[in-house]
Amino acid sequence: MIFVKVYSGTLTNREIVVNSSNFGIKERVTKIFQMYADIPEEISQITCGNIGVILGFKKTRTGDTILSTNHPSLKSFDLSKVKSNPTFSPQGNWDSLGNQSFSNNGDSGSKSLQVGMVLHGIVIPPPVFFVSIEPQTLSDEKHLNSTLSNLLLEDPSLKIYADNEGGQLLLCGMGELHLEIVKNRLINELKVNARVGKMLVSYRESVCNPSEVKYVFDKEVPGEKSYRVGMKVNVEPLSEEQLLDLNSDVNQNSDYIKLDNDIFVLIESKIGSGNNKVSAQKNKEHTEGNNSSYLKSGKGTSSQPHSSSLGNGVEGINELVRRTVLNATSASIYQGPLVNYPLTRLIVRISEIDLFGYEPTNFSPVRICTRDAFKRALESAQPVIFEPVMKVYINCPSSSVGILVNELERTRRARIMELDDQLSSDGDELVNGENGATGEDSDFSNFFVPSSIGGEDVYSRTANTMSAPNKEIVAIVPLSSMIGFSSALRRLTAGSGSFTMQISGVSPVDSNTQKDIIKEMRGY
Repeated sequence: MIFVKVYSGTLTNREIVVNSSNFGIKERVTKIFQMYADIPEEISQITCGNIGVILGFKKTRTGDTILSTNHPSLKSFDLSKVKSNPTFSPQGNWDSLGNQSFSNNGDSGSKSLQVGMVLHGIVIPPPVFFVSIEPQTLSDEKHLNSTLSNLLLEDPSLKIYADNEGGQLLLCGMGELHLEIVKNRLINELKVNARVGKMLVSYRESVCNPSEVKYVFDKEVPGEKSYRVGMKVNVEPLSEEQLLDLNSDVNQNSDYIKLDNDIFVLIESKIGSGNNKVSAQKNKEHTEGNNSSYLKSGKGTSSQPHSSSLGNGVEGINELVRRTVLNATSASIYQGPLVNYPLTRLIVRISEIDLFGYEPTNFSPVRICTRDAFKRALESAQPVIFEPVMKVYINCPSSSVGILVNELERTRRARIMELDDQLSSDGDELVNGENGATGEDSDFSNFFVPSSIGGEDVYSRTANTMSAPNKEIVAIVPLSSMIGFSSALRRLTAGSGSFTMQISGVSPVDSNTQKDIIKEMRGY
């Protein structure tokens, strides 16, 4: 069942519509209902401005826009070319870790193509919690995959990543409660027989120092010629100022390519040009350097590599090489050097790409060389773990402020940013009474109250209660420290406290916390 609101025209039963948010696929409305609480009443149409429930859609997600087939914005689009596509398979909305190029806009790699007019959808922040999930038996896998795919259509803030190297499915969500609800629905409501792992924070990895590595991949394949590829990879951390500048440059069609998690890549346009002759002695000097090394893998010899001479006739090959380098880099940013967390906030420059005199028909050596060079550059740049930090707004009674501040600063590594009186709905400070009225100004003449209850004057007791407004604490707190905070808040405020939070960004962890995270993930 899908709830829809009609903004113009009329949606009729058995009508074929176009999902303009998802490749322009066609869906048929099989039934239309008007809901009265939990009782559906079947109707023939939904008119403009009304909300109804439809059945029959299989590939439409929450927030998608549907249009009639004769909508004016679809005139330039050939709907007859829309066919069943592997993208629409149950696993089509799943992202893969480490084996494919992701989109450059911060969304998942399975982002859909928009066709025709599209209404403003739901802005979804990146997920910050994740759990592993796997079927109990092989026979349960099909039901688990089908159920997860249906949940993705219903809840676009839910993400599923397939870790092809680890063989795990990672279920990612907006918070603790979000994943708890999904877990409860899967096991109790949808009867999925699966094991759900411990809830973990979605950390990131980056580097502290700039690093430069020159690397040559040299491998002899029996029965074939030797494959040899070289390149120079430079990585450096990205500051807030650089991030703003690069985001502006990318929007103005600069040479930088933006990948996920604020990673920018610059790839040299020339292939096999320049002086690539490096002697064995220079190779040794680079290897022993602090942040620059010339590395060799495979069965390469110590002879000097000779520069290839690629003319204008191989521009197509050059473009394929650059594309392979970009795809390999895009896939590598999802597994950092410390504990395989995704990378963030990096500038990656790749230059001096050399094919050493041959025109490749197999681009696997280029991909392997890029991956290995990038990995070595990261390892020599002092990698560090970043953690998501949240901006937390806590509403609590004045009497609980001290104990809450102590809890936040000592136990949860928080930084208190503001401490204010809670504001009323119209923005005026709520002091004693309504909109700043004092206890004496408060008018209780319209209310009948006994003169005394339990030996205390009711007027005085009411005025004293209103003279102590709630306080709002604004703090920056690491997300990992917010696990279990809702229970602690209820306990410390006797149930009268509440909080909301939103992601503020990421920040590097201290050395002790980093050691604890690595030990927890590796087990040693």
